[in-house]
Amino acid sequence: MDKENIKHDELEGENISESGAPDTDGKPDTDGGNRAFTQADIDAAVKAAIEKNNKSVEARIDAARKEAERLARMDEQERQDEERRIELENFKKEKADFEAEKLKIFAERKLQAAGLPVALAATVAAGDRETTQANITALAETFNNAVAGGVKAKLAGKAPRGGAGETTESDRDKMKADIEKAMKRGF
Repeated sequence: MDKENIKHDELEGENISESGAPDTDGKPDTDGGNRAFTQADIDAAVKAAIEKNNKSVEARIDAARKEAERLARMDEQERQDEERRIELENFKKEKADFEAEKLKIFAERKLQAAGLPVALAATVAAGDRETTQANITALAETFNNAVAGGVKAKLAGKAPRGGAGETTESDRDKMKADIEKAMKRGF
């Protein structure tokens, strides 16, 4: 096999025979995966991925360096105050995340009790328990109305004519006469 021409499927582990040699029947795959990449294509893709990662790392390093320089310019009291402020911000964020998760669990339980899909919990969870409960109530009403409307639409149609249970006056007269005959004969 030419080192400059590597099949994409071989990189994915597909089109390899039991012996480990590439399957070279020449037929393209049904999913169109029989494309060839040169070593230069692969090198360019790897280089682009590395550059993207390096930019992200450099940005984080630069931000940390600036923060360290800012903290270094402060006196001890200012630094402690800043650290407390940062800790407080992190605590508030964690607390908000925790409260949001509790609200989502509350919504899941209420949705399940109402017979609604639990997957909607993130959608109806909002603000506080009262708002979430109001959202669930409104959703349940809308959902139930939509289901009832769908059922009515499916069942809508013409009423059956002369079906079972419906008798006309002539049918009643005939049945009455048959009963009287049977009674005269003594069953």
